[in-house]
Amino acid sequence: MKRVKKIIVWAVLLLGGVSIFAFFHVSGGQIKGIKQISDRCQVTVAKYQLLEWNQREEYVLDGQQIEQLKQLILGSSFTRVLSDSVRFSDRTAYDITVDFQDGQHFLSIHCLGGEYLSVTDQFGGKHLKNNNREWVAALEQILLAEGTGTEK
Repeated sequence: MKRVKKIIVWAVLLLGGVSIFAFFHVSGGQIKGIKQISDRCQVTVAKYQLLEWNQREEYVLDGQQIEQLKQLILGSSFTRVLSDSVRFSDRTAYDITVDFQDGQHFLSIHCLGGEYLSVTDQFGGKHLKNNNREWVAALEQILLAEGTGTEK
């Protein structure tokens, strides 16, 4: 009887641990709308230094860049942050806007460098810590891909 109780306790603890991990770990595919991004969407990325809104560089992505961005997000993982505020060192920000061209749906992602991102109307308004260390380099490579996209 003692052995059965121990097994039940361990099973409950394991299930609780898995549930906690599943709550805090967010894959790119869990961001609503990412999987529906296609070359039919209009995707715009604005890059700027925080507190310098008037010096924004805006890029409208072409089909190849859109697919690369989609794969970057799908291939990344994030960790939920419960705090209302975050501390970060990278002052470069990126605003990714996806217009699904259906007159109703937009996806808006605000990135604080490669450290954090927030997705409008998702994850309770909290930030996600970006676990992809190559995020900024990959995003910059997508934006500056020669012969693709257009800068506004």
